[in-house]
Formats: sequence, structure tokens, C-alpha cells
Amino acid sequence: MKKAHGESDQNDHEQHLAKRLTTPEALERYERLSIGEEIRNLRAERRMKQAELARRLKTSQSVIARIENGKQNLTLKKLTQLAFALDVNLIVELRPKGRRRHRSA
Repeated sequence: MKKAHGESDQNDHEQHLAKRLTTPEALERYERLSIGEEIRNLRAERRMKQAELARRLKTSQSVIARIENGKQNLTLKKLTQLAFALDVNLIVELRPKGRRRHRSA
């Protein structure tokens, strides 16, 4: 049976990621970027500027930019503060290796 266009694209994307994310360092960079993109999207949905989020977190706008660009390591404490500032729930999930959940585009 022929797959829908989106389904095929998702499988191709997952196969590409599996080939590229073969080192712990590559996986860490990918996860940081994914979290940063999620934070950027949540902030944008709320029509909030980086400066406003920075004010709520008592940090600088440049720190928010680094977070959103995946260039800032985040502690669980900082993630909790971000979740509070963005009015969202923070869910931390541990899964067996080899079972990654991908967001659909």
C-alpha cells in the first residue's frame, strides 16, 4: 500500500536523523536545538518578545537567543523556570534507548 506523502517524508526524516545522530555529541546538539525551537514557538504563540521572556526569568535577551538557537545548555531548574514563564507544563520523559519520538511537522 502506498504511503501518504507526509508519512513518507517523516520516515525519510527519521532515517536521515538515525544516520546523522550516531554520537552522543550530535544527539545532544540535536536535542538542544529541538528544545530551543519549542521554546521559540511557545514564546511566539504568546506574542512575547525575547526581552519580555528574559525579564520574567531575570536574565538577558541574549541568553534567551542562545537558548532558542540551541547554544545554551539548560538545567532542569532553568527548564522549570521557562515552563512557568511560558505558562506550560514541563514533562520530562525517560525512554529506552532506540525509541525516539519525533514531532510531526
